[in-house]
Amino acid sequence: MAKKTKPYKPTFVDKFEELPASIQSVTNKLLQKSLQEFVKQAEFTIAFVNDIEKCLAERADHYKSLPDNTQYNIIGNVIPKYHLSYLFKRSEDQLDYYNFCIKFDEYGQVLKYGLPKDYYSTIIPLFGKEKAIQLAVEYSMHKDYKSENIEESRLYCENNVLLWDIYLLQTKERKRSSIKYCKAVTVDVSTRSVVQDCDAQISRSGNSQMSVKTIEVDENDLAGLSQIDE
Repeated sequence: MAKKTKPYKPTFVDKFEELPASIQSVTNKLLQKSLQEFVKQAEFTIAFVNDIEKCLAERADHYKSLPDNTQYNIIGNVIPKYHLSYLFKRSEDQLDYYNFCIKFDEYGQVLKYGLPKDYYSTIIPLFGKEKAIQLAVEYSMHKDYKSENIEESRLYCENNVLLWDIYLLQTKERKRSSIKYCKAVTVDVSTRSVVQDCDAQISRSGNSQMSVKTIEVDENDLAGLSQIDE
């Protein structure tokens, strides 16, 4: 009987200094440009290093199932050689952090960077949770949404922009239901604007929580309300 092939596992690196010098150099330059005097608040947590050939071999069946024109030219399908994970700690509160990653291909080119590449577009949103909530609440009042209870706030990077999703509770299905129905208002703190308005659901299972956006409000409904005045 043939032996079963063990699933491929990447190599994990828990010390930044053990990564190639070229990867260290590019990473340090990116972080310094984005964070400047706050760069020490970005803490390297772990990295994993992929064997590209082994990854491709393991994913061969999946790639064969893709249309020919999308197999290798979609950036999401590019396997990172190096995947670095970071925590940016906004304060001494252990729960007050932003988790982001930096991915490199096998040639040392950046595939993904979880921060904007300039200082002000990074720092204003990183420290802008309270402002994001304020803008989301003001927008919700314009739209006659309920805005008393903030269920969740989440920061993420999309197209080189840091955005806040603010989930405002609207209704619960019933008293014992674990599902909460919310409005997810997406705020760009740097431009003081609302860029998306969605229906959303938050569900809990044990100690875990999952939030899902469902229906997006038509862009025309955002007109005139997306920019919030002082």
